[in-house]
Amino acid sequence: MKKLNKLIVSIILSIVFCANIYSQERPKWIDNPDTVALNNIAAVGTGKTQNEANANARAEIVKYFEANVSQKFEGSLSGKDDKSTKLSKEEVAETASGIVKGINISKTYKDAEGFYALAILDKKKTINELSYEIDALDSKMQTLLDDGDAAYSAQLKKMYLKREELNKKYMFLADKPISEKVKYEAIFKSGKNKEPLNFYLSFKDASFRGVTPLRNKLSALIIDNGFTTSSDIERANRVLNILVTYAQEYMNVSGFEKWKFTFRIECKDGSKSIGIVTEEYTETGREITQAYNKALSQFSTYLDANYEKLLQ
Repeated sequence: MKKLNKLIVSIILSIVFCANIYSQERPKWIDNPDTVALNNIAAVGTGKTQNEANANARAEIVKYFEANVSQKFEGSLSGKDDKSTKLSKEEVAETASGIVKGINISKTYKDAEGFYALAILDKKKTINELSYEIDALDSKMQTLLDDGDAAYSAQLKKMYLKREELNKKYMFLADKPISEKVKYEAIFKSGKNKEPLNFYLSFKDASFRGVTPLRNKLSALIIDNGFTTSSDIERANRVLNILVTYAQEYMNVSGFEKWKFTFRIECKDGSKSIGIVTEEYTETGREITQAYNKALSQFSTYLDANYEKLLQ
């Protein structure tokens, strides 16, 4: 009898609790987030779960920010357009990292329709993050420029464009830019009238079925960064030694396989090792090719963000 009474009380409390949740007045910030922004940028996200609502709110902040920055600063700050060097979509997306770090989920709410989240972009925190990223780029560009190696010309131009993107975001929030420490003219002259690096791709296991898509990815990456490729190792001044290893792992799911892939690429100038990247990915698929394609997709994203470790 006592257990029954406890059960009835628990049910009544649950009903009262749920009723209180759904009877709460709908917060004003859901329809008008600017009322609580306090000179910051605010946006609302909705979802079937709180995590989904939080993610959507952050995405709305980034979307709003990017749209307004693009509208305010159409074209580059420098007014120069180097058509031979452009940032990829992935590289442009990277410049939003400082924005994401400045976003906080300030309020949440739940009703019968779903979950809500209020995201607020902390201007002061974001300005500091962007300033840190710009200073780091300035320092790296100056180091490469002082080195005087023509091989760095394409990288310097990419860094400069990335800095411009960051500076637009900084200026949008701070109402003033961060002055250039490395001038565009100096970067442009660093590669003028100099032969670009010529890369030869050497696969340790050329019979591996994933060679072609990986070769295509690396070739595109090399060309997009202002370098060239060669089918003759004697004519190349850089060699990329590429090794992909793979091993099947246990998976207790009928019809699917689990594979671990290791990508290792070393850039060499003669006998001198210049840079090495090694990445591992474990993926599943109905067979090895499907799993490999997933791993290659992740590795491709990694290369887009870290090509400087190899292409030098």
